Amino acid sequence: MQNISFREKVLGSAAKQYHTQPECLWPKYPKDVVLRHSSNNKWYGLLMNIPRNRLGLEGEEFVDILNVKADPVMAGAFLL
Repeated sequence: MQNISFREKVLGSAAKQYHTQPECLWPKYPKDVVLRHSSNNKWYGLLMNIPRNRLGLEGEEFVDILNVKADPVMAGAFLL
């Protein structure tokens, strides 16, 4: 079984379920992408690649962070 990264899972799910392609708005940060609804062009997700130490974690590696815009009632379903 192939090991799929968090980024690949998020972008694959967005493409499959919502027919959304990632949009890079910041050329300086090519791994930071916005996911938008195709019907109204409003964003629903922001996938960022940031250094672990900015999160107070040890190490210099980068990690993917997903910011999801959701109704507060539904937000709990996204928590792991």
